[in-house]
Amino acid sequence: MLKTYHRFFQSLQILRDVALVALSFFAAYWLRFSFPESLPFESVSTQEDSLAVCLMLAVIWPAVGWIGRLYVSRRNCHVLQEAFDVFKTSLLTFLLVVSLTYFFREVRYSRLIMGMWFGFSFV
Repeated sequence: MLKTYHRFFQSLQILRDVALVALSFFAAYWLRFSFPESLPFESVSTQEDSLAVCLMLAVIWPAVGWIGRLYVSRRNCHVLQEAFDVFKTSLLTFLLVVSLTYFFREVRYSRLIMGMWFGFSFV
């Protein structure tokens, strides 16, 4: 019974993280392209490219978190240790997605959006 509850709780944590990662990405996208006088840009990224990057983030984040043991019980850990683990997961996901978008896609994606996403995903 306890193992079933633990697996269910892990699933809820992963779903919550995927939702927050997607929300962080769309908040960064909105912030980047809603204020052209403050943050000038040449062109707006296409919806297909944005959704592809968001999908990559939504897949890579939980995978990196799972590998980094982000979804294990934290009863004996300090809050700062958990915050550092979230920071590591954000940083590794950021590096992987930037690498994938710049080496395997012909369309370059906004580095400012990715940087803002990194900040939002950590917070």
